[in-house]
Amino acid sequence: MQLPQESLVGFEHAPRTSAQRQAMADALARLRQSGDLIQPDAEARCRPTKTEVKDPHEPRGASAGAAADHADVEVEIGFRCAQAAQLRTLGIGLLETFPRLKRVQAVVATPQGQRKFTLRRPARELKLPR
Repeated sequence: MQLPQESLVGFEHAPRTSAQRQAMADALARLRQSGDLIQPDAEARCRPTKTEVKDPHEPRGASAGAAADHADVEVEIGFRCAQAAQLRTLGIGLLETFPRLKRVQAVVATPQGQRKFTLRRPARELKLPR
């Protein structure tokens, strides 16, 4: 996932004040709680295998420290499902967790095809292609 930092915490620049640093730390901590963000069908018996959250202001590689006009927080969440054929929906908790988010756009690719979704409040579930 790519999430605009502004939609998570209300600013895009690197945190400058203690309140901004705390807001950013809180947002990153919530993103690491993948069970609150993505909920596969219980019948699919999925378990999280990976949750990786990349802070856009954390130094990485040659471009570290470069000023940016726009910051995205990147999140990668992986699941392994014992009954993947039973996976029919994904519950999406992002809109409730981050009230500043206006919509969630997702592209889902399955053996049955690829489909683009847009969720807006109060919707919180993606129905997977069958």
